[in-house]
Amino acid sequence: VQKVARTVRKGKAKRSREDSGSDTGVNSSDNPAKKRLLTKVEVSMKQSQLKVFRGINVPFTPEQEEIVREQFLRATISANLLFRWVEDPKVVILLLSSDQQQAKSYPFANKSLTYLIDLILATAHKKDGPSMCIAFEGMIDKAEDRYRVEVVAFCCDNDGGSQRGRKDLVLKRPWLFGPPCCAHQFQLILGEYFTVNEEAAATAEEATGLIGWVLNHGRVQSIFNEVQAEISVPPRKVLAFLVANMTRWTTHFVAFDCLCDLKNSMRHAVISRKDGIVDAQVGTERNCQKKQKLEDDAVAHCELIDDGGFWRCLKSVVDDIEPICLGTNLNQSDMLHPDQALLTFAGILLYFQKHPKRAVADGMTKRIEKWWKALDQPMFVLALVLNPFKGLSRFGVKAAVSPFTLNTILLETYKQVHSRPPKVPRSPDEECAYKEMELRKEREVSESFLSYLSSKGVFEDWEKNKDVFQRIHGDNPLVMWKTFLAMPSVFELADFAICLLGMSVNQAGLERNFSDLKIKKTRLRNWLKLPRLEKMAKIGADICASHKEAGFIAERKKRQNHDKANVAELLAIPRYANLLKDGEVGGLNEQEGSAPLSGLVKSRNG
Repeated sequence: VQKVARTVRKGKAKRSREDSGSDTGVNSSDNPAKKRLLTKVEVSMKQSQLKVFRGINVPFTPEQEEIVREQFLRATISANLLFRWVEDPKVVILLLSSDQQQAKSYPFANKSLTYLIDLILATAHKKDGPSMCIAFEGMIDKAEDRYRVEVVAFCCDNDGGSQRGRKDLVLKRPWLFGPPCCAHQFQLILGEYFTVNEEAAATAEEATGLIGWVLNHGRVQSIFNEVQAEISVPPRKVLAFLVANMTRWTTHFVAFDCLCDLKNSMRHAVISRKDGIVDAQVGTERNCQKKQKLEDDAVAHCELIDDGGFWRCLKSVVDDIEPICLGTNLNQSDMLHPDQALLTFAGILLYFQKHPKRAVADGMTKRIEKWWKALDQPMFVLALVLNPFKGLSRFGVKAAVSPFTLNTILLETYKQVHSRPPKVPRSPDEECAYKEMELRKEREVSESFLSYLSSKGVFEDWEKNKDVFQRIHGDNPLVMWKTFLAMPSVFELADFAICLLGMSVNQAGLERNFSDLKIKKTRLRNWLKLPRLEKMAKIGADICASHKEAGFIAERKKRQNHDKANVAELLAIPRYANLLKDGEVGGLNEQEGSAPLSGLVKSRNG
């Protein structure tokens, strides 16, 4: 074999020399004898048998075993598998045979990023206000001690003991902001709409009943789908019937909007195949009374589908709840700033003030103002003012805001945030020096804020360069304020603005944690104790974050539940200057005593 191998090597070298000399005109294909020799050698030659370890049979050191064990645990949590999955025979075979597989064979799934601090089993805890306040204080103290941070805001639902406990917490710790969950506030507005508008509530009940009737009768649904496929554009396209879910805040709009899209096909099915629909519901029922009841039910639903008034009312309901659901979507984003939450509330207020039904307009205005009153108003107003892309442009003449009024609100809020007591009591001399330092900081903040409002000093050229800055960096106000942190004269104001604009005023992340825990603690994993479940959730969030940072998973595309052409107008807040240009201030509308048109409405009186 060695002789033959040497012959082959010499032959290969000779061929390569012959091939390199292209000017000689010699081609290796002209020598079939060498080809046959090479083929024989390749067939007869065998590789030496080496000891190869595969999969779990690799001889690791104890340190390497610990690394592999940790990685297996992380993979188990990331994929939400049982801890004994590696003992399954088929998995062992897979591990033994997967040494040649590439990482790209195992794609990663997209998950939401969560920041879990602590898990508490609160089933047996008291839910009254004082008890909830004590529980909230314990959560904050534990987080500050464990992670060495300072909590500046506490957000929760605005109902029951949570509301009372949050208010007591802010009274006991005035340096904390205590806004309620703005996404939950918008969900309450959706419930208020169906309370105020009884006709809309009846239409929603009829639409929900109609969707349930179709989905609960498979043969009836098949008829509607067949007719829809016949007349759809493009052909054979069949839309699904969606059901509104009370725990998913925007599904009412999605379900009813989809039902409106199915209007033509459903009415076409009722006209052309009504008898078939009735027969499909009755089926093989032989009892006369039950059969008649099923026939009456099918006929009633067919008449509802053929009723043009029902579809007009449903379209009105969809138009009314779309801005509410859009506001809910906006307010459950982790990137939502307090100023954006304020504008969504103002936008929904302006929308219902223009509602054609006077009773609905008055009732919704009163209720929206109630939910706005529950918010920490100075925090939201200051966030709007400190957004350099908005500023005072949304305030009307009736908002009663002046630079000195806003300066007073700012200083009060600034002192409130910095009123946190020290962990170690100060001596009299230290307390005196601390008060002098705080007074100096307040003076700097006040001077910087007045310069910001009047566009003087370091803010003088902002308006000239705002469009260029926005084109390059976007309209995130945090980017702009971070550039001023390097300037000592405006550092305190910039730091305070970043604190306000960087807060999240919803608990959507908590809701995502609930969903994640439901996936991890399944029926088969009901034995999981709270400490292990907490570790699994935290490790899973860390794995997801590392995967996103490494580019293993792509950002999930946003759903388009709203028409792009109309979405910008649903919750639009006009700038006061634009209202002046349109001649809508101080005109006929105001003389007739209609609702005020100022950009930021503080009360029903403007």
